Amino acid sequence: MDRRPSRKTHAVSPRQMPDRLLLLAAFALGAGGGVALKLLGVDPLLSAGFAALVLIAYAAATYYTTPLRLEPEAIGDNCYYLGFLFTLTSLSVTLYFVVRSGAESRAELIPEVISGFGVALSSTIMGVFLRVLMMQFRVDLVTREQHTRLELDMAARELREEMARSLRQVKSFSLESLQLAGERDEAMRRQSDAVLAGVQAQMQHTAALVGETVQAAVRDQTALAMAAIREQGAVGMLELRAAIQDAALAMLDSARTAFTALDAEKGVVTGFRLTVADEIGRLSAALAGATDQMAEQSDRLARSLDRAVAQYEDAARRLAFATAALDATLTAPPARQTAAERERKLRAELDEPNGRGD
Repeated sequence: MDRRPSRKTHAVSPRQMPDRLLLLAAFALGAGGGVALKLLGVDPLLSAGFAALVLIAYAAATYYTTPLRLEPEAIGDNCYYLGFLFTLTSLSVTLYFVVRSGAESRAELIPEVISGFGVALSSTIMGVFLRVLMMQFRVDLVTREQHTRLELDMAARELREEMARSLRQVKSFSLESLQLAGERDEAMRRQSDAVLAGVQAQMQHTAALVGETVQAAVRDQTALAMAAIREQGAVGMLELRAAIQDAALAMLDSARTAFTALDAEKGVVTGFRLTVADEIGRLSAALAGATDQMAEQSDRLARSLDRAVAQYEDAARRLAFATAALDATLTAPPARQTAAERERKLRAELDEPNGRGD
């Protein structure tokens, strides 16, 4: 089904129908009422008041009624045109009466015509007044734009001032923060120095105690080793003396037995000699074994003493290097090293004397 194109722009009416109906009703009421009152011959002031009342009612209805509300400028224009139409209608009726009258009565109608013109002009005056009044309620876009621009300028100025104050506050806060950070760093530095000094003193005291303890332990070990050497030497000498005494007693017993049996049996001289030779050989072997044992024990003791002295010297060197490294670490300015790097460096310094000792 074909549809004819609508003549309305975007199919939307520029004005709503109730507004138009109200305008037509106001025109009909004002014009009809004015004509009726003129025909009835009422007072002209009443006709003028009726027209003014119609105009005021129309203006109030279109301004305060929400469904019929128009812009103040449109209301003023409508009131102006309605008043002008009322004036023209009243003039038309007055001229009609003048034309209808005869030539004899026209001179008498001149005052009525003049009064009719006055009544007609009163509606125009009221329409112009309402138009001027409604123009005061009009939204002046230019003025509003100027006020808006002024408000925006004032807001921008206040924003700039507020930003300047904020920047000054941020700057002062930054300065205070830097000052507080400097004071905090200085306080932390003093506390760190005090703690490092205390730790250094404590470590030096601990190192001195450790050194004294190691020296005392080495002295005790040396004394124990020397006592063991003396004890083993004394035991070896006692064993050697007992062996020699036993051998001598055995030789005396053998000689006594041999000399006793010499008279009875001279044929055993050769056996006695062999026996004496064997005893002397055993005694020499025992004496050589005891001497070798004493020499071996003396060598073993000497080696043990050398190892103890070497261990003591190694421990002393380690303690000296550890103390020096600790002093250097505590007295030197703090370097940007990790704990693992410092530990590796300290281990390297501690292992260096071992390499030179080996």
